[in-house]
Amino acid sequence: NEDSYYVDEEMAIYAVADGVGGGRAGDVASRVFCDVVREHRESFRTVLSQPLQSTENRNHAMVVMSKLFNVASERIFRLSEGDAKYRGMSTTGLVMAMGGGGAMLGHVGDSRAYLIEKDEARRLTVDHTLAQELIQQGLLAEDEYETFQYRNVLARAIGQFPSVRVDTLWLDLSFGD
Repeated sequence: NEDSYYVDEEMAIYAVADGVGGGRAGDVASRVFCDVVREHRESFRTVLSQPLQSTENRNHAMVVMSKLFNVASERIFRLSEGDAKYRGMSTTGLVMAMGGGGAMLGHVGDSRAYLIEKDEARRLTVDHTLAQELIQQGLLAEDEYETFQYRNVLARAIGQFPSVRVDTLWLDLSFGD
């Protein structure tokens, strides 16, 4: 199993990582990602204690989220470079930190986040796969997705390179979401 997760109930921080690489230590990559999330918990405390109705504070929160992902990507990439048994490892990652009347979400890969409002689930993330990129570019029809040979190939993962582009999102939450 190459999955790892991190739960911090006190801080309301939740992370899921799905290691990529099979025999190439995807389990190590996912564990490193969750370790980095844990190391950044105090950064979240600082950010989420601010009034997040302000655009400036929300933007700062997203910078903190992106930095976490890039620290993890750099660490995983360097481990991969430095040891042949780790070569090529990477992971997907999803982090949600709640506070200030909402939640911030960071996402890389194809681990998905959903918002459940009342009885309806709404997908919040877009997969970072080759197939999804081809669909967005109009080169693959959505109805061809299920039979597309490379539908599970990641176009973006944490640790593929020293830095990674992170999708971030702020959610205004209502009671019961």
